Parts: sequence; C-alpha cells; structure tokens
Amino acid sequence: MILPSPSNSHAWLSKHVAPQVTEPVRLHMPAKRYLCAVEPDYFAKLSPDSVRSLALQGGPMSPEAVAAFRALPHHAAALQLPRFDEGAKVKGLKTPEVAHFMPYVEGCVLAKRWLGSRTMAACNIQGKPSR
Repeated sequence: MILPSPSNSHAWLSKHVAPQVTEPVRLHMPAKRYLCAVEPDYFAKLSPDSVRSLALQGGPMSPEAVAAFRALPHHAAALQLPRFDEGAKVKGLKTPEVAHFMPYVEGCVLAKRWLGSRTMAACNIQGKPSR
C-alpha cells in the first residue's frame, strides 16, 4: 500500500500502532524544518528534492516555532526520521527486503492491539522486536 502523504500515513498508522511510532511520522516535516533552523550544516545535507519540499513547507522554523517544537512530547524521536530519510537517499544503496522489517512492524501492531497506547514494551523500534 502506498500512502500519498504524511497526514494519510499518520492516520493509517494511528489505527494500528501507538503514538511512539505515529507521532514521529506526523512530525516528519516540522522536524526537518527544525533541524534546518538549529543545525547550520543540516541544510547542506539535504537532497535537491528535500530542499524544494522545505521551501514549500515554509523553510526553516522561526525561533518561536523551534521553542514550540521542543515542547512536543515526541519531538526527540521525530528528529531521527528526517535523518533516516536523508540517509536513505543514496543512489544504488542496497537495503534489506521488506521481509527484514516485518518483525518490527508486527511487534508494533501487536503492542497496540494487546496493550493500547499505554506502553510500547513489545515494540522496540531501536533494536530487535521483543517477542
């Protein structure tokens, strides 16, 4: 299934996984704007397409927007997503097949189903999925 926008991705994911996973997706674009505002070298690392989309998204954040972003509960996790996104934009980069990632997805879906959004102990998105 191809999801056309981050808002659609967030809406779909919210039905299946907890906020620890969905909020970084929802905050992906603001996180990129934040990084461009606070890390002088981050902009230089953006792909040409990311530079174009940054302009369409309003460019780097203002100091007020930076402060508001820092106050969000999942802002630190959200800052990882644009870095992963940019790091993956390497022509010819070999990546694992989708099947490699399915245990992670299954762990997150099961955590939401069994535990709700109270805990994500079964979804260890930075390491191996808990079983």
